[in-house]
Amino acid sequence: MQIQRLLIISAVKEELSPLFNFLKLQQTNNNLVEIEWNNKKIFFGFTGVGMINSAVYTSKFIYETNCDFALQAGIAGCFNYDNKLSETVEITHEFISEMFAQDGEKNIEMKSLNLIKEDSNSVYTSMGIENTSTLFPNLQKCRGITVNTIHGNETKIEQLKKRYYQLFGLLPHSESMEGAAFFTACKANQLPCAQIRSFSNYVETRNRENWKMMEAIENLNKELIVCIENNLN
Repeated sequence: MQIQRLLIISAVKEELSPLFNFLKLQQTNNNLVEIEWNNKKIFFGFTGVGMINSAVYTSKFIYETNCDFALQAGIAGCFNYDNKLSETVEITHEFISEMFAQDGEKNIEMKSLNLIKEDSNSVYTSMGIENTSTLFPNLQKCRGITVNTIHGNETKIEQLKKRYYQLFGLLPHSESMEGAAFFTACKANQLPCAQIRSFSNYVETRNRENWKMMEAIENLNKELIVCIENNLN
């Protein structure tokens, strides 16, 4: 796939530090950076953490850059112990896990509430949002949830996994705070996109000693470098 104007989006600058070093770019306080690579344009947009920041600033950056492809890259928590920490995957489905109503001890899903429009013009639906790309053929295709609260309570984690399985018949792979918002912003702007994540930790009671943050960032950026070299030449 040949891209002329690539927008690479991350929540925070630290997630792209190895790529900046590879491109010999200096760190900056700007949240949107533009460079030229092989007569093509690459834009780096930093949205800040969370769904609201991701949705607003992704849309803003799409408008300002007139890009023809957007790529979100970041670290994530991992639900599946079959996946190794620091492994990089492509996320092809996102679901906002906190979008439901409570009725006593029962949960009422958005589909039952009839509050989300479900037709051919829908972007985010009651069953989440899907996305496919051809940019990362060698990466495992995974499903993610997007959250406002990062899970670290075993009871809540098991409740979430049970609810997700009831809805989809399988378990999610990743947890992030931006993925669904990024997909929704891109789809609303009819912009082709992709999302890759490297697993920094398992979704469990917080134990930072077990995390592989730096290794996840390194592997994430290796994939970004290969992507740039293969698609902007």
